[in-house]
Amino acid sequence: MRIALTLLLVGCAAPPGPGGEAGGSTAGGAMAGGAEVAGGGELAGGDEAAGGGEAGGATAGGATAGGASAGGGQAGGGMVPDAGPLVIGDDVGPGRFKVLFDATKAQQAGNADWVIDDSYPSPQPASPMAETDWVGGYSAWGVALQRSGRFDLETLRLPNRITFLDPANPQDLRHFHAFVVPEPNIALTATEMTALVEYVRAGGGLFLIGNHGGSDRNGDGIDSVGVINALASARGNPFGITLAGDDFYQAPCRSVAEDPRLTILHGDFGDAGRTTFFNGSMLRIDPFANPTARPVFWRNNTLRGTTNVLMAKAQLGKGRVLISGDSSAPDDGTGRPGATLHDAWSDSRGDNAVLFPNATLWLADGRCSNGALDPDEADVDCGGRCEPCASGSACTTAADCGSGTCSGTVCSGFTVEQVAGPCDHPEVRVDAQGQAHVVYEGNAVVAYARRQPTGAWVQGTVAAVTGTVLATKLALGAQGEPHAVWDDLDLFHATPGAAANGPWSKDMVSTYAGYGTLLDVEVDAQQRPAVLTSSSPCQLALRSRQAGAWSSTEFDGGSGSCYDGALAFDRAGSPAVMWRVYESSAFTFTPRFAVLDGGPLDVDVPPLSGHTSGLVLDANGEPHMLIYAAGLSHLWRSGGTWSSEPIIGASPNADREVFGMDDAGTFYAAFSVYGADGGVFVSRRSSSGWSTERVAPSGSRPSLSFMGPGEPVVAFCGDRAPYSLYVAH
Repeated sequence: MRIALTLLLVGCAAPPGPGGEAGGSTAGGAMAGGAEVAGGGELAGGDEAAGGGEAGGATAGGATAGGASAGGGQAGGGMVPDAGPLVIGDDVGPGRFKVLFDATKAQQAGNADWVIDDSYPSPQPASPMAETDWVGGYSAWGVALQRSGRFDLETLRLPNRITFLDPANPQDLRHFHAFVVPEPNIALTATEMTALVEYVRAGGGLFLIGNHGGSDRNGDGIDSVGVINALASARGNPFGITLAGDDFYQAPCRSVAEDPRLTILHGDFGDAGRTTFFNGSMLRIDPFANPTARPVFWRNNTLRGTTNVLMAKAQLGKGRVLISGDSSAPDDGTGRPGATLHDAWSDSRGDNAVLFPNATLWLADGRCSNGALDPDEADVDCGGRCEPCASGSACTTAADCGSGTCSGTVCSGFTVEQVAGPCDHPEVRVDAQGQAHVVYEGNAVVAYARRQPTGAWVQGTVAAVTGTVLATKLALGAQGEPHAVWDDLDLFHATPGAAANGPWSKDMVSTYAGYGTLLDVEVDAQQRPAVLTSSSPCQLALRSRQAGAWSSTEFDGGSGSCYDGALAFDRAGSPAVMWRVYESSAFTFTPRFAVLDGGPLDVDVPPLSGHTSGLVLDANGEPHMLIYAAGLSHLWRSGGTWSSEPIIGASPNADREVFGMDDAGTFYAAFSVYGADGGVFVSRRSSSGWSTERVAPSGSRPSLSFMGPGEPVVAFCGDRAPYSLYVAH
């Protein structure tokens, strides 16, 4: 019987009680591994320190990073079996599971009592009739599992230790389908970190429970925030989830994931639509670190994104992880003498008595790791009732896919984040640190968003506008400094001040006297912004900013009207420009290309007609662009000869098309299509030709940039109210 192993870490601060937490309160929450502390946080009903605060001062560090490597070989002292698939969890009968609760990390320090029973390793009596038959703040949780007849429970207590594949340890994680780590207050060793990660990779279920920042119950210099984030930092954030380290109170919390198949919320123990947070830490999700990381509960009345998360789940290898930021949620209010507890288990504002048993079963049930395509799966061991599938797997709905996008019957490889709204004219660029910047038109403003390394988005207003915004453009300097340019019948440029998101300093590039078109903006070799514009009849201008003033170089683009221009700088620092000329007498759209090197203007006209967009210069300085006529094609010049190749066939509902090249020299096109089979798409060129993938089932006005080779980033707007800004990667 092959069953996946699940690891569960749970953490949350206890609510106010007589005497408060033990010891003296410390300022600030510890964040090991450099994660930011979102200080303060929202606190309703007062701080939980009602009599002296918490014990000790929480400091970042403590946990050892490094040591044993993750992946293969020895993990926690044991050897990987020489042959045969690794089976996680002892066979205790069909539909039954072994679950281990940790008590080696000061789970009973201070006024806490995060154990299911004081008897070790197995709770006693073996057949409890009531919650009070077992002694511990989590006894109700344990009794609910035990009385279901589906679980064999044990507690790990010192001097035993956390290991994986150590044959000398009778409580080695390999014997258990799930491992629950409630509010750890002692740092994990390097060997223990490796054991936890490799246990999950092999198919185990891990439940990590944290608490608010500064909750160092045993005064050893690290709290649960530091312990869990040290694991993320030392191992490259394998779960894609960290704790913010703030102190947050909310009851009830009812902003839940909407997938009705998520058995954490809709499982064998019932339906859970609410939880409670009595002074806990919110979570941050980094889909770049782990694309399967997903919220289960958000904070009420907030944007459902990668922050303001109260509980989150992820998949790693064959196993599952669930992390909660509040250790009080499964607390039943009873325990050893001297413990200050709160009965959140029976609190009518939450469904914790259903949520936590469901979560344990979700972690422990290994049918999603048996290597077979079961009837309730979209593909082998994924989709349906299982974790979302990877890119390229079969799917029937968006929920089957880790990216959240089911393109036809295949999962897309893109993860889509909702960043803000409303949105129009988005432009995305990625800086040298791999962080995305977006400028766009909001509600009567030119707006800006920047993604931080934590995964959170910083947002701000560049400028208020009173008229119609025709275009917004963005360029980044070498240090990631943004240059926003917009056209609202006059042309403006702005850069932020000392703060990364403002206040912004605005200056006028030019006045159009009511007519003109912004085409593109780039940064030249001297890190100065350069803006390409056009005016009627087909007069183009390259406007450069030097010493705070704007100068203009103008040239005649040809007879007709100019549209859809683009700007790039070659290796010599000369500006190369592309534009499209509309000749109404012949009803033709003809592309043009030229390099402004100071000499006579030499305009090259490809022998093709169509709408053009995007300009990329290859390693030889030759131009590449998109052309849209009967279909979308890649157009380029080599040795003075123009050539083209098809990307997609005719699509009468195609919207904006954009073009780009990553650092490896691979060409990409992004575009949107209206209609039932529409959405936002990205095409990639390889040695075998162009392949196209749907990024999202709906959207418009895409913009394209790159985090690195093979890592496109697409910003786009929703194509229906409220027209939110989305970023896909």
